[in-house]
Amino acid sequence: MRFSKPWLRVLANLFGNMAAAWFAAALLVPTISGFVSPIYPGVLFYDLMFGTVYLLIAVQVERELDKYD
Repeated sequence: MRFSKPWLRVLANLFGNMAAAWFAAALLVPTISGFVSPIYPGVLFYDLMFGTVYLLIAVQVERELDKYD
C-alpha cells in the first residue's frame, strides 16, 4: 500500500514527535518527580528503546518521502 506525499509527511512528523515524547519521558520525568525506584533502570531502558524505535521509523518514512521528489 502506497501513501500519498501529505500522508507520509504527517506520519513522519507523528513518529518524530512520539520519539521526542519517549526521550522526554526517559530524561525529564525522573528529574522532575525526584522519585527513584528500584525498577527505574528498566523503565529508562524501555523509554530509550521506544524513543529509538520511533525515531528510526520517522527516518524511514522520511526516506520514503524523498522517493516522491
